[in-house]
Amino acid sequence: LEPKWVSKVDADGNLIERIFYEGVDGIRLDVYREIDSRYWKKFRRLVKTINPDALILAEDWYDGFDILQGDEADSLMNYTTRTIAENWMISNVGPTEGRKYFPSWVKGFVEYRMATHREPVLHGLMSMLTSHDTDRVFSKTIMQNRRLLPPPRVIGQHTLWDDGTINRPHQTNSNYDNGKPGELERKFYKTIIAFQMAYVGAPVVYYGDEVGMWGADDP
Repeated sequence: LEPKWVSKVDADGNLIERIFYEGVDGIRLDVYREIDSRYWKKFRRLVKTINPDALILAEDWYDGFDILQGDEADSLMNYTTRTIAENWMISNVGPTEGRKYFPSWVKGFVEYRMATHREPVLHGLMSMLTSHDTDRVFSKTIMQNRRLLPPPRVIGQHTLWDDGTINRPHQTNSNYDNGKPGELERKFYKTIIAFQMAYVGAPVVYYGDEVGMWGADDP
């Protein structure tokens, strides 16, 4: 069938807005914060009048607490899952104690997220390890890739874990190894995947990760 727009019309049948193709259940919004929140509040009201169950998914690399209060987005691409996995399971195997992120820190970080997000939001977060904006997590398990240190941690300020530079070491590190991971790296990778599947939210597998694809992101 030819796709049709789901339209909003007034009492006289005049077209007001065109939003979704017929059968589309939601929409993912790129670089969400580059548009004023006042617009997204109006956007949400319009979308929900067309389909109250339509999902509004925001791309946001940080907490997203402010946009998940029920008047903007329904969920977001939860890069926090990747951030925790990297800093605990990959950076944690560095040669010095100063690079380690201990389980107690991870526990506090996760509990902070769970206590701050509203219950309806918590289980719908898009828990992901890889996207088109990141290198493959499997590549990050290679020892040579563990170069970029986590940002300094301030007691009580968990959001420092979300420094976006942690996610792109290959862009700043000439020693980045884009080769095939070995058996040791595969064990790390399996552990990280297990964490993703057990972590709160909806696990999302980026294409290729299901077969252990490796590689840096564009460029």
